[in-house]
Amino acid sequence: MQTDLVNVDGARSRNGPIGPLLPRFARLARQAVVAVLAVMQFVLPPQVAASQPIPTHATSVELVNPDFERAREDDASRPAGWNKAGAGDGFQLDRKVFRNGAASLRITRSEGAPLTAVAQTFPAGPLRNTVVSLRAWTRAENADTGGALILFATGDDRKMIAFALSELSAGDGSNDWVQQQVRMLVPANAAHLQLGLRLTGAGTIWFDDVEALTWGVATTAPDALSASADKYLNDAITAIRQHALNGVRVDWPAATSQARALASGAITTADTYPAIRHVLRLLGDGHSILRTPRDNAAAARSANQSLTDTHVSVIAGRPMLFVPGFTSMDRDAAQQVASKLQQSLASMDKPECGLLLDLRGNTGGNMFPMLAGLAPLFADGDVGGLATAHDGSVTWRFQDGAFVASSKEHDNGARAAQPAMRIGNGNTPVAVLLGQRTGSSGEAVAIAFVGRPNTRSFGAPTAGLTTGNRPVKLADGATLAITGSVMLDRTGKRYGGKLAPDELTDGTRFASPNGDAAVAAAIAWLDQQKACPR
Repeated sequence: MQTDLVNVDGARSRNGPIGPLLPRFARLARQAVVAVLAVMQFVLPPQVAASQPIPTHATSVELVNPDFERAREDDASRPAGWNKAGAGDGFQLDRKVFRNGAASLRITRSEGAPLTAVAQTFPAGPLRNTVVSLRAWTRAENADTGGALILFATGDDRKMIAFALSELSAGDGSNDWVQQQVRMLVPANAAHLQLGLRLTGAGTIWFDDVEALTWGVATTAPDALSASADKYLNDAITAIRQHALNGVRVDWPAATSQARALASGAITTADTYPAIRHVLRLLGDGHSILRTPRDNAAAARSANQSLTDTHVSVIAGRPMLFVPGFTSMDRDAAQQVASKLQQSLASMDKPECGLLLDLRGNTGGNMFPMLAGLAPLFADGDVGGLATAHDGSVTWRFQDGAFVASSKEHDNGARAAQPAMRIGNGNTPVAVLLGQRTGSSGEAVAIAFVGRPNTRSFGAPTAGLTTGNRPVKLADGATLAITGSVMLDRTGKRYGGKLAPDELTDGTRFASPNGDAAVAAAIAWLDQQKACPR
């Protein structure tokens, strides 16, 4: 069986002695297949061990051909024991570039393939409730190796129940071989564990000297972390316990022990990220995440893309505004997005006669600039809110043409540069388009339109992340986004799952324009409204 991990990167929630069993594992690994990823930056000899230290009591998990010295009997270019685990075919032995021995594994991007990967699979039974670490030395050229190593656990039905990706990009510009590592606690219900090496972007990455190790949760020493890493992990767990909507469902003593085992040997705060992600996954809300400083920087850079992606088109004589996600928390960038949305509405020809609002590509982020920018479409009044973890509530409303929240703690102050000029007294007909990628803050925008006069939604059910995340800054600049509330519409209805459109159109029929059933149904509905005679 081949498991393709192409979509692992989109997933909302990331991150004992077995020596006598290893021969059996080795035989199974020759038959098993997995999936995996990769990326890189340029690295050459000398060698830099950037990997977090392994506990001294860890034991080895025997891999087949971990040093890539042996080729397959039927194909001398392929490594023995490693199976194709993605769509790409661009992997082979390299006998000119290697760290040790006489060969390494080279993965390059295959044209048209989103992912090239190799992997080995093991029965998870002896590894359940233990930490497994996968380490490998990597060298990269014109690429980023963040996520080049992956651990992937499946249940009896072969469906994913846990995964983890290596955290950091290899290399620092010194062109070294760099050791990377990924860790995961193997779930108690895991049936199979897959270990893989992958490339998901452009460039080339070499792998050599791969090893897998394991250790138990109960055997982690109290002083297994540095003082700074220990405090950082404890602060994160405390914040999660304090704010999480599903905190009461977690066995916190067990969760803390598991987190400390995952972070064993941690020196830096970044070494604790896999442990923190594990605790967030235990909440089971599918929405809580850890955003590293690197993630936050990428979100800030994405602001310009959101501005570019915000645009108006005209279909069958009706204006349609595309509202993308926006992940930055920068106030200046938020104001620019809010202003761009208002300017886009103002640029429409006769928007008071009705318009389409396309949220199908809005994967979420920061809801405030989105709704601030859409203020011209709303009359003053409540449009929704949040029910918090501790029986509190927050109300979203439009007040004097501005979008605000009743709690300063839940209002980031995003406003457009100019006061909103209402369109049709805030009651102009609006057809809202929804889809499976409409998520989180994108769903919050959709919920604000629920119960609005002259409004109807079309498309497919949303992603189901209709919960509110509370941001908590950590000492190194990372951010915990902890799910601590459930979204409400203006009637007080609680969500927490998918938002269904008023009219389910995807897959039911095809019609012009452009064969888009949701757009066709929306235009047909707008044509029935009496805002402007046609």
